[in-house]
Parts: sequence; C-alpha cells; structure tokens
Amino acid sequence: MKWDERVSSKIQNAFHPEYSFWSHISELGLYLYGLIMIGLLFVVNDTSKVFFWVSPVIIATGLSLLLQFLIKRHRPPEDKTMYHLAIKTYSFPSVHAAASFSFATVLSYAFCNSSLEHAWAFVIAFYLLALYIAWSRIVVGVHYFLDVLAGSLLGVLISVAFFYLS
Repeated sequence: MKWDERVSSKIQNAFHPEYSFWSHISELGLYLYGLIMIGLLFVVNDTSKVFFWVSPVIIATGLSLLLQFLIKRHRPPEDKTMYHLAIKTYSFPSVHAAASFSFATVLSYAFCNSSLEHAWAFVIAFYLLALYIAWSRIVVGVHYFLDVLAGSLLGVLISVAFFYLS
C-alpha cells in the first residue's frame, strides 16, 4: 500500500491542506446534506419519503464503521496534519466519503424522480459536494486515497442497491 501513501502525499502537497477551505469542507460538508434533507421535509408532501431516503445513508455509515473496526487500517500519521480528529477511528473505508456519496446518490434519486425541470443541475451539485468532501479527507491528511475511493464506492453502491431492491 505504499503507492496509496505516495498518491495521498502528492494530493496533500498539491492542494495545500493548510488552507482553511479544505478543513471547513471536511468538517461541515456533511451538515449541508443534512440541511438539504431537513429542507426536503418542508417541501415534499409525503415526509415518510425523506426518512426512507435517509435509510441508505445510515446503512452506508454503519457499514463503513463496521468495516473500519474489522479491517483496522491506521490513519495517516497525525504529525503530518494540522487537522485533529474529535473521535479517533480507523481509516478504511472513509465514513465521510461513504456518507457523502450516499447522500449524493439518494438526493439525485429524489430529484430525478421529481417534477423539477433542471434536476440534472442539482445532481451535478450533489456529486461535486460529495467529491469535495471525500477529497478534503485526503487533503487534510486523515485518510489515504484508497480509504476515500472505497468509501465513495460503498456509499454509491449501497444507495443504488437500496433503491433497486425496494
């Protein structure tokens, strides 16, 4: 996995983790998805749909935490980052990446199945936000590239499978 560490180091060096932008995205990005879901409670006629849409996000988050516990891959060294984790967990897969891509997939599903004329613009915005959140986890030095890639794929796959099976 040395190549994974090298790729992650190159990303950190290229994107300057000392800029507060990446720390803010890393810390606050998921809250934006939460606010969107809360906003949908006021817009959608059937609020049970919103709770249904949150289900894959909860599953993706829980499964990511379980996999972290089982795999036990250590995070990048803390002395190489200015970002400090409030809760110390393992690294693989990234829970932030899984949750953000699950949110993006869920919201894309919801918006594409709505009457919005330009739902595709929201879909692009949702996935861009997910990409920024996932990428920020590498830039601030709390995850390796593979952690984020695996979390991202896990979030999308769980959400797609959830809607396919329901």
